[in-house]
Amino acid sequence: MPFLEKFHGSNEEVTKQFAFTFNEEKALIGNFSFRVSEDTIAQSIGIIPEGEKYFKTKQFKEKSWTQFMCRSRVSLVNWKKGVPRSWLIHPWDEMVYILQKFITCEGRYSIVYLYHIKLLLHLKRQCVISLPYFLLQSLTKMSKTIQKQKGNEDKSLYHFGLIKILVEHELQKRGKSWKEFLAANQIKYEEGREELQENSEFMKDIDEEIPVSKASKVPPPVSSIRTRNMRKEDAQKAEKDKIFTTHSRRTRRAPKAQLQED
Repeated sequence: MPFLEKFHGSNEEVTKQFAFTFNEEKALIGNFSFRVSEDTIAQSIGIIPEGEKYFKTKQFKEKSWTQFMCRSRVSLVNWKKGVPRSWLIHPWDEMVYILQKFITCEGRYSIVYLYHIKLLLHLKRQCVISLPYFLLQSLTKMSKTIQKQKGNEDKSLYHFGLIKILVEHELQKRGKSWKEFLAANQIKYEEGREELQENSEFMKDIDEEIPVSKASKVPPPVSSIRTRNMRKEDAQKAEKDKIFTTHSRRTRRAPKAQLQED
């Protein structure tokens, strides 16, 4: 997913104004109006808008998800509730984490839903979906939610980095810079946040651990992905499993000991 390299900072006020004004066709930030469509998103992130027009609410019945799941967990899967990300085999557990960070943006990184599987199938090229269409639907859903709950929008605000990419792409076509745009619309330049990645530490991990060939610009196999965030989560999970296993052994041994005493 080379387009992840385009994420470079965000501005909360810009994101809010986008969310409050986007009507599925246009957005207005200050006096800056621009169109947002599947095509403009495709141009901004550099992805061809081809494939199935898929979004989260569209379900599919195939059992192709089993290839990503630990065999011991397959019979326990309930997609209505989602499944723990730890149930996915490596490296797909980590690939879902990347998708959650930049594409689906739920913030619930520990739970995997069926639409995450659809995106994994897309990454494996077992199906083709239009990512620009998916992102457009996600922006539309967020904006509708924000516009319904004015005054409590912070919890539902996301796609900070994507919105900056869209605005900057339109500014470039008009020969204007990001700072000129902020100044003209009296929006404060958020020093620090403007220069950081939307998920700076996460992107730093990717840059360090997934070197891209300068000649091909093609990322190496996903099996090489290993982030500090994931290692930390793995360590925490291992500690919990250790505690659970110790407790389970003690519980199983207790009846036997009691019988011997009797």
